[in-house]
Parts: sequence; structure tokens; C-alpha cells
Amino acid sequence: VGALLNGQAVSSLTVAAPTRSITVTYPANTSTFDTLFVRANNSCGSSAERAIRINAVPPVPVSITTPSVLCIGTTVPQVFSTAAVAGATSYTWTYPNSGTTLVSGQGTTNLTLRFTATGSKSITVRSGNACGVSTARSISVNPTAACPTARDGSAYDMSGIVVYPNPTRGNVTIAYTSMDSSDYTLAIFDISGRLVDTYLLNSFEGFNQKELNLETLVKGTYIVSLKGNGLVTQTKLIVE
Repeated sequence: VGALLNGQAVSSLTVAAPTRSITVTYPANTSTFDTLFVRANNSCGSSAERAIRINAVPPVPVSITTPSVLCIGTTVPQVFSTAAVAGATSYTWTYPNSGTTLVSGQGTTNLTLRFTATGSKSITVRSGNACGVSTARSISVNPTAACPTARDGSAYDMSGIVVYPNPTRGNVTIAYTSMDSSDYTLAIFDISGRLVDTYLLNSFEGFNQKELNLETLVKGTYIVSLKGNGLVTQTKLIVE
């Protein structure tokens, strides 16, 4: 859209060029992806078609999803995610060097951090490919007090369970902490409260991370409930 052929605007998708080379110019910040086709012609007819893909810098990530509760601590990871955008092959995240530790996810759509200090912090993400990187999508977060830990009989809120990516298209990671080695039950309910599936999670003291395949779930909103050792905590999961 808006491309120039040899410096001139064209009104047709098929253009006869008299030479073996052309110059196609796209406007700045174009996120259009095109395919260029060429045939050789003479009085006897046309050759078979040759095609080449024309890529562009991918668009800016639409948004950044933050953890339901932001807190500092060394056991509960804080997962930030962004939806994949067309044409992107990598994602570059930036975050403050002070008071923030990278756990995993640089280059992907899901970034896991640990905060070691309170205060306002800027988190940004850019999409990229071989043609360049997009402008940044940014959010400001303000981690508060230390993250709670799961212990027998304690009250425990949504910060105790992290589910990502969220929204998901099937595969998710369940992350949580436990004060000892014990079994937890993970239950998934649909929005009407109907039990959809359950999983027994063998947990160890400290940080736990489990991978689940939920590809059999239909699109919609679900409640993920983690129960065990006197703990019940819930969070929302969206399946696209």
C-alpha cells in the first residue's frame, strides 16, 4: 500500500517494466508484507513466474499483560507477556537494571522477572525481524511489599499462582511456591463453575513450575484453582 515503482506511483497490480531491475519504495514505518512476482516476456509468450517475499518491520506490540499482583521477593516470578504480532521473529524487552533480575524469556513474548526493590519501574517491549525493530510499547509498574509464600493455614491471594501465557492457545505454564514438599490439586472450571479438568501436582519446597497442555479446551474464560496444604488460590485464564 502506497509503494512506488521506480519512483512512480502505480495504479495497477501488474506493471510491465522494460528492464531486468526495478526499485520498489515503501513509505516509512510500513508494516505491509507483500510478494513480488516477475515473468520474462517476448513475442512467443511468457515464462513461468518467479516470486520473492518482501518483508517489513513488524508493527508495535499491542499491549503488555502484567501479573495480577506485583510484589518483591526471590521466590515468586513476575511474568509479563505480549501477544505475537505478524512478521516478528523476536521480541526485545527492556527493564531497569536496578532492583530487577531477569529469570527468563528475553527474545520471546513472555518475560519473567524478579523484583528486589519497590518503586516505579518501566517495562518495554519491541517486536523485530531481519528488517529492523518496531517502536516500543511501554508500561509503568510499581512493585509493593514482599511476595507471600504458601504455608499451612495461611491466607493466600492471586499472587501465589502465575499462569502464562495468558491468554493462551493451549500450552501454559503454572508457577507457584510451596513451603514444603507436598501434593497440590489444580482444578480448571469454566465460567459457569463446571469442573472441566483436574491435575495432581507433586510439589517441592520452594519455586515450582509445571507445563500443561490445554489444547482440548474450547475458547473462553476459565478459573484456575490451586489447592493443597491449607492453601486455596485462584486466577483467571483466557483460552483463544
